[in-house]
Amino acid sequence: MSDTRHVVVEVAATVRRLFLDGSGPMAAYWLAVDGSRSRNDFARELAAELAGLPIIPLVIRNEKFDDPNAITVGLVHLLDHNREACEDVLGERTHQRFAVILLARRELGISQSSSPVPLPHWVPTLGGTLIYCHIRDLSRRVEVALNARELDLAELSRRLFAVEEALIRRLTRVQAEQPERSGDLYAVLGGPRDPGWIAVLAQAKEAALAVRDPEGYRPKIRNGRAMVGRLWAVLAQRPGTLLGCARSLAHALAISDVNDLPPWRLSLLSVLNGSAKTADSPDTLFALNAVTAIAGACEYLTCAAHTDGHSRYPDVLLRFLVDEMCRSLNDVERVINGLDQTWAPILLTTEGTTHGGV
Repeated sequence: MSDTRHVVVEVAATVRRLFLDGSGPMAAYWLAVDGSRSRNDFARELAAELAGLPIIPLVIRNEKFDDPNAITVGLVHLLDHNREACEDVLGERTHQRFAVILLARRELGISQSSSPVPLPHWVPTLGGTLIYCHIRDLSRRVEVALNARELDLAELSRRLFAVEEALIRRLTRVQAEQPERSGDLYAVLGGPRDPGWIAVLAQAKEAALAVRDPEGYRPKIRNGRAMVGRLWAVLAQRPGTLLGCARSLAHALAISDVNDLPPWRLSLLSVLNGSAKTADSPDTLFALNAVTAIAGACEYLTCAAHTDGHSRYPDVLLRFLVDEMCRSLNDVERVINGLDQTWAPILLTTEGTTHGGV
């Protein structure tokens, strides 16, 4: 199924639901179609998906629909200009109501206050009926699954894996030079079966080296090997320890050893969950932001892998959320790698690693 076809199916499902739940002789839906897609092809595929329903996809060409007082008049003119297409769908059958989908290149973006006007005489059953039709803009309302194809989940996985690598590099370097910094973080992230912090780092390195496809990267809490998975578990299972975890992470990353922390932007997730308010230093604030961004990405990727138990949401909302998480993870990775000042990566290796305590 092409990306266009996938979107068509989602749009058709949304329109079908709204139309069957609606009332009045005529319904109108507006949809801003991506400039990379042919609206003619989109209309044909949409008509096929809605076959059997009195719903007509129409491409807006010369009609402006920019006068709030003439919206309904514009709709009637559009029907007249597309009479043949309308009659192909409506035929001679008796319909108590029908709908049109207006395919545009932009969102509607205006208020609507026009007066009722009669439908064209040629509309079966309803010709001459006075209508006042409010156009419903679906451009921000088409609902999709959490794993919809138009969402760049491969990029989200790549960004998350890059953070995992950055954490391993930095924590390994700090452990080698200042091992006393790691004790508090191990106390938070270590489990009863972990023999020590060095072993935790070794397991994380080994797991990272085994990843062959970063675009499909999705850590699991129960696996307990990935560093991002351990941080995710703090927020998911022990939210009360988040502040202590952030302080320990900041200390283990030796953020205070860097004179000027590279610039970064507080993620929306950190703002909304209120964790940023608890920070008592710039180091802790960055670490809180990092854990929140990591946990949000891990949680989303897990939910996207099991969509049956989750609702559908507006695609524009999910696209923004995924993009926001990618941007936040990029900030986290960039800052952690920047802590080395030289920005030279520490090569991942499990050779010569000694398993032991901190």
